Amino acid sequence: MALYTDGNISTLSDLQAHDAALLEVSNTEGIDLTSKLEIAEAEIGLEIEAVLLQRATIGSAQTHLSQVVVTTGLQRWHTLHTLALAYGDAYNSQFNDRYEGKWKRFVRLARNAEELFFQIGIGIVLEPIPRAKPMITLGLPGSVPAATYLAQVAWRSAAGAVGAPSSEVVVVANNGEQILVGAADPPPTATAFDVFMAVVGTEAVRQNAVPVPAGDLFVLPDTGVVAGAPPSNGQAADFFLYRNRILQRG
Repeated sequence: MALYTDGNISTLSDLQAHDAALLEVSNTEGIDLTSKLEIAEAEIGLEIEAVLLQRATIGSAQTHLSQVVVTTGLQRWHTLHTLALAYGDAYNSQFNDRYEGKWKRFVRLARNAEELFFQIGIGIVLEPIPRAKPMITLGLPGSVPAATYLAQVAWRSAAGAVGAPSSEVVVVANNGEQILVGAADPPPTATAFDVFMAVVGTEAVRQNAVPVPAGDLFVLPDTGVVAGAPPSNGQAADFFLYRNRILQRG
């Protein structure tokens, strides 16, 4: 699972899955959905931080938002809260009654999702590994097959834990070039990274046989993309934290 602080908890596609008319409404009413996603993330983050702080004041070890993993319940809460914000804007901008029903519905659903999330618990990792940021360089000489590639990277810890993969980066390589892939700004918890690549139209898979040390570069061989494992979803929670108790995983 990705970490809360990795961003992109929900996407426009997640919003549309709950409300197919949303894009039309946002265009008509001038609503910036990307901004609403960010506002919802900030507001939910404050709610979670308040619980984490409360837990610390009653004797639990201090945990931080950077240790929170994005569970299915958390993503659902974020999606529904974003929809409530969007339809709240649509209704309140011109007090258009056609949006009032959806606004109130998504407010109710978001509150239910929040309650369910805290019942299930806040997923916490002890050693958070943030989402990596890829660095791509085209160099000479080389002879990778000329194609449009997709590349991703993911950090690894010394213990073998793997963070969420980065967003895909498009790489257009011509004949006579080589592709070098790195990961920017290694966090203290990371010692190496994995590289995932694909030709556009196929799924990205791991290219490195062994982890690439932080600070090094991976060079795609002249033979091009090789078969490998797909990216993971990131870290699983080490334990779940509740408003008034902690339940260890397993």
